Amino acid sequence: MAFKDLFIVKEATAGKYQSAGELLDPTVETIPLEVAAEREYDFTPLNQTEGVVSAEAIYGTAGVEPEFNRSIRNIEGFINSLPDSMDIGARKTALAGILAAAQFQVPDLVEDYTRRVNVLGNYLENDNAATNEKIHSCEQEIARMLQLIEERKVKITEEKQRSEQQRALIEEELNHLMSLKQFL
Repeated sequence: MAFKDLFIVKEATAGKYQSAGELLDPTVETIPLEVAAEREYDFTPLNQTEGVVSAEAIYGTAGVEPEFNRSIRNIEGFINSLPDSMDIGARKTALAGILAAAQFQVPDLVEDYTRRVNVLGNYLENDNAATNEKIHSCEQEIARMLQLIEERKVKITEEKQRSEQQRALIEEELNHLMSLKQFL
């Protein structure tokens, strides 16, 4: 497990940073957060699917439950339950209270978020690689077909020339024979 710093805002206003990681506002507390290292997933079955793959299918293939009771996705319901008239700061404060009352642990939500982001990022890289491979294969096939078309065009031109030469030779022979027949 790797540790990352998680910044928890204790008041409605966020802390300000002087430089990377240096806090100026004492109302922000730094908490070390244990996060699983990013891992590779086997998305081979999804790569064979035609069309767009749903996030749920991606999560399922990676062994991440699409929905569970302590997921980052659960906070959407809490956020939507807040009045639209609340400003963002009040909404954040209210959400913090709801999460605390529901006994949601912010590090667990952040870990779930990180896991989902890693899975989606990993799938996107995998999908891009698979797509690029398919495109490259199609481009190679097109190049082979274009080469074959060019070869066939050359063959057609050669056959037309041969046919014209053959016609000319036959006409010459026929003319010769007709000139000889005159003497009969």
